[in-house]
Amino acid sequence: MDSQMKKVLGISIIVYFTSTWALASDQAEMLMSKHIEASGGAQALQNMQSITRQGNIVFYEHDNEIGRFCYRTDLVYPTKVREQLKSDVIFHERGTDGVLFWLWEGSQYAYTEDQDIKDHMLDTANRANREMLWVIQESENYRLMPSPPGWAPDNSLCIQGINSNQPNYCFDETTGLINVIGNLAEYRWVGAWTQVGTVKIPFQLKHYVNGELMYSIQLDVAELDHTILDDQFIKPDAMQLFCG
Repeated sequence: MDSQMKKVLGISIIVYFTSTWALASDQAEMLMSKHIEASGGAQALQNMQSITRQGNIVFYEHDNEIGRFCYRTDLVYPTKVREQLKSDVIFHERGTDGVLFWLWEGSQYAYTEDQDIKDHMLDTANRANREMLWVIQESENYRLMPSPPGWAPDNSLCIQGINSNQPNYCFDETTGLINVIGNLAEYRWVGAWTQVGTVKIPFQLKHYVNGELMYSIQLDVAELDHTILDDQFIKPDAMQLFCG
């Protein structure tokens, strides 16, 4: 094969793979867009002012229940959040008013300057229940997978990121809504998408690590765009053994 033929062949291969990737990326963006529309539309998601979600969270070890707590999150977009997991003890609680960050330390509430914790809380306050609005901005970095991975439901269409640190997203083929996020090592099943005001949010979540169920969340109620007092996001002075 002479050099000219090799050059033409090389260009053809590059064009083929570039075109194939572009098509797969377009398909990925279509799935993202379908999810956004099915969950209420970009405008409704962007216009979310506040949300409260409450239910129960159950922890497991080797498929056996080892702990059950009430579960509640309050958010005022885009900077305020409070997370609560409680029973007769406080298992987990933290929050921020967008300026001060605090958490439960086992015997008392305390402020924290841990940057990872602060970043996580702010990210939650901004993106919770509408993450796909950010993911779709990087749609060129995702492609449609030929078939769903083994840890995803059969009726799924899935997209995969270029980088290994990007989670995979799978969508229900019928509804267009996300049904699982993650990778083989760690993934979350989400379902029971329910209309809450102008948007839909999942009322069920199951979190797996290495194929083993770690915890599940079942929401009982959710309320959108209601008034949440600023006191809800201020560090409590005394222990509060109720999700409220």
